[in-house]
Amino acid sequence: MKLLPLLLLLGSCGRPEPSPDARYTNARRLLREGDLKVALLQAEAGLKVEPSWRFRLIKAEILLSSGKAVEAVEVLDSASPPENAELSARLAMCRGWARLKLADYPAAGLQLNQALEKARALGLPLLEGEVEVRRGALLVQLGRMASADDILRNALRIASAQGAAYLEAAATVA
Repeated sequence: MKLLPLLLLLGSCGRPEPSPDARYTNARRLLREGDLKVALLQAEAGLKVEPSWRFRLIKAEILLSSGKAVEAVEVLDSASPPENAELSARLAMCRGWARLKLADYPAAGLQLNQALEKARALGLPLLEGEVEVRRGALLVQLGRMASADDILRNALRIASAQGAAYLEAAATVA
C-alpha cells in the first residue's frame, strides 16, 4: 500500500497537463452535470495557470451552485472587471445571482437587468436565457409569480431554439 502513491506519481509522469481550454471545458461540463467538487478542482487548477475572468466566473458559478455565495462574491471581487463585453455580462449575471442567494433582492435585480441588457446587445441568446432563469428565480422570491412565469417561459423558448438541454432543465425547475 505504501507503493500506491509512488505508482500513481510514476503513472502520471510523461502525461501532459490539460490545457487551460480543456480544463475550462471540463469545468463547465462537470458543473452542468452537477459534479461540483470535481468541477471546482478543474476551475481552481485552471485559475492557477491562467488567472483569467473565464476561470473566476466558472469558479463563482460552481460556488453559487454549491450554496457558497459569500465565497463566490470574494472571487468576483478579486480583480478589476473584465474588458471583454461577454465576460462583463457574465460578471453582472454572477453578481446578481450572488446577491439573490444573499437575499439582497434590489441589488440582484439591478445586476441581473444589466446582464440581460448586455446579453441582448451582444446577441448572445444562451447568455440571455441563463440571465432570464436567474431573473425568474428572483421574481419567485419576490412573490411575483406571473412575471416569473413569463420570464421563465422566455428562457425555455430560448433554450429550445438553441438546443440547450441544460438551460431547458434550469428554466423548468427555477
